[in-house]
Amino acid sequence: MQAIPPPIQFLPTPGTPSTPWAQWKQLFMNYLLASDLLTATPERKQALLLHSLGAEGQRIFYTLPQPVPPPTTTPATPTSSAPDTADIFEQTLQILQSHFQPMVNVVAERFRFRKRAQLPGESVDNYIASLRQLTKYCEFNVFTDEMIRDQLVEKTTSSRIQERLLLEKDLTLGKAIDIARHVERAVREARELNTTTHQAAAVRADFPSSQPHS
Repeated sequence: MQAIPPPIQFLPTPGTPSTPWAQWKQLFMNYLLASDLLTATPERKQALLLHSLGAEGQRIFYTLPQPVPPPTTTPATPTSSAPDTADIFEQTLQILQSHFQPMVNVVAERFRFRKRAQLPGESVDNYIASLRQLTKYCEFNVFTDEMIRDQLVEKTTSSRIQERLLLEKDLTLGKAIDIARHVERAVREARELNTTTHQAAAVRADFPSSQPHS
């Protein structure tokens, strides 16, 4: 089986990482899973992580407070167990996250979410996916689906979708998406049908049927 390559290096040279830390971390964890390395020793996973950071990423890491080595066990204390903080890989992840993950301004994140309107030509599915991504740092918690639903109703570019959604009394996000998809599809099919009809009419106008001469 061909080896699975690690994700692109997080920070190979000085500057701004091309991929946000949270996204890159997920890529790296998926790499460990796909490569059957999640059960590797913490030391090996740490080495893979640091290697994947790139030269500048490693340089920055070694300027930060370093992980605490796990305590050594002796035969006199065979039942002692290392605390969770002894996992050098998890410690390294936390150190890097504290440095590269910016502090979240919930007010600013919610403002950004509220400003996000559906773009012209953007499908309902793509709009919902974008809204869900924007809620990541909004801390809506159990109200996330409700907030996305309200944003769809208010910021959709389709007056037909908006009117249809406002008619619903008990509107869940799932129901709102289904209705919006249905209306979107109906509008698209009607537009395509009208286009076909106009094209057929144009052809008939260019080639009128010949009438017999009296």
